[in-house]
Amino acid sequence: MRMNTTKLSFYLSLLAGVVLLTSCKRDTKVEDDPQPKNNNVMVSLSFECDGKAITKDVFDYTNDAGNNYSVNRLQFYLSEFVFKQSNGTEVTDESAIYVDYFENKGMNFTLGKIPFGEYDEIRFCIGLPPSLNVTDALPNTLDNVNMAWPVMMGGGYHFMKMEGNFNTPSSTYGYAVHLGKNAFLVRIKILQHFSFSTSNQKLNMKMNINEWFRNPHLYNLDVDGNYTMANDTLMAKIAENGTDVFTLW
Repeated sequence: MRMNTTKLSFYLSLLAGVVLLTSCKRDTKVEDDPQPKNNNVMVSLSFECDGKAITKDVFDYTNDAGNNYSVNRLQFYLSEFVFKQSNGTEVTDESAIYVDYFENKGMNFTLGKIPFGEYDEIRFCIGLPPSLNVTDALPNTLDNVNMAWPVMMGGGYHFMKMEGNFNTPSSTYGYAVHLGKNAFLVRIKILQHFSFSTSNQKLNMKMNINEWFRNPHLYNLDVDGNYTMANDTLMAKIAENGTDVFTLW
C-alpha cells in the first residue's frame, strides 16, 4: 500500500516535533535551590571597665580622672545600624534595641537580613533617631516608660542611663550619667574588616564604660558634675566621649 504525500508529510512533521521536544527536555537542567544570600546577624554584647567585668554595686572601677566608682544601672537604646561592604554598598537595619545590662535584656539580638560578603565598617547609634525620639512613639512597655524623657524638658526618651556611686576623699556620692535630646545622639563608627558567609553568624561587640569619661574630654564626676541630665554642656561631653565606647572582638 502506498501512503499519499500529504499523510507522509504530516507524520514526518509529527516525528520531528517529538524529536525536538525530547531534545529540549534532555537539554533542560533542573536547577538546584539557590543558596541563601542574606545573613541573620546575631549580635552579642558584653561589657567591661578596662578589662574588668562589670559587677553591680562594687567599687572596683577607676576612671582616668581618678574617680573610684561603682555601677548599679546601665540602660540604653541602640538604633540605625549601617553595614558598609568593601565595595562601598551600604546595608541598613532600622531596628531599635533596648539594652539593660543588669537585667540581661537586649544582650543578644538579631539584625537581618544582611547580605553575605566582605565588610569594612559598621555604624550605629546609642540612642534613638529623631523619628522615634518623640513621647509615646515607642510601644507602651514598662521599659520604654521608664526611659521616658520629661515632657517639660523636651520629651522623647533617655538614650542612656548609667548610674552608681563614687568616692571622694571626704565622702561617697551618687552619680547619674544620663543622655537624651536629639543633639546628643551618640554616633558610633567602627572601621574594622569582617565578613559574613554563612547564615546566623555572630557579631560580638564590647562596651568599655571607662570610655564615657576619657576621650576627647577627661570627665571628672567630682569636678564636671555627677548629674548630667539638665546640663547640655555635660551631656555634650559625654556624647562626644561615647563615640568609641564600643569595639568589635
